[in-house]
Amino acid sequence: MTQWNIIHFMNATQEQQQDPHVIAKCETAYNAIKPKRAEVIEAALSVEGILDQVLLDLLVGRDAVKRARFTELILAAEFCTSFQKWKMLSRLMAAEPAYFMQLLDGDQKTLRNEIHALIEDRNKFAHGDLIVNVPESYAVDLRYYESGTKFLRITDQVLNELLARALRCRENLWKLHSNFGTDLKTAVF
Repeated sequence: MTQWNIIHFMNATQEQQQDPHVIAKCETAYNAIKPKRAEVIEAALSVEGILDQVLLDLLVGRDAVKRARFTELILAAEFCTSFQKWKMLSRLMAAEPAYFMQLLDGDQKTLRNEIHALIEDRNKFAHGDLIVNVPESYAVDLRYYESGTKFLRITDQVLNELLARALRCRENLWKLHSNFGTDLKTAVF
């Protein structure tokens, strides 16, 4: 497979930008973070997939044909964003409290907040740029735009927190969907 071999770096002198040793260090740092970026995006997409199932439970019921049609026409459509799905979930939590009985009120609020944060994180990682910061020991920052340009230092701690949040969201959504009844098979390994 052909790999994307473009690396963004910042705060490097003209000499450093031409130095093969510096470029190699930038490449190593960038390539170490690249798969972790994909992991964050995949985790968020997995949560969104289970969120879709919860929304289908509440809006359509168990009919497989109706679920498939609603998914195709609404949930998978370009206009139905993750944020809109989150808003639907928030409103359905108030409108259909029986479905959410397994979650305590505080857990419901936490779930909503964590899904919202996960959507924001996914957008940052999907639309932002990974940039190697040369003078800071080749640390990798995520540059994203939110009320101006922002930078997030990508560390194992940051990544672990993001993935732990995604896993908590997925577990709670799965608990709700499983209680409703599902033919979907899933495994955590």
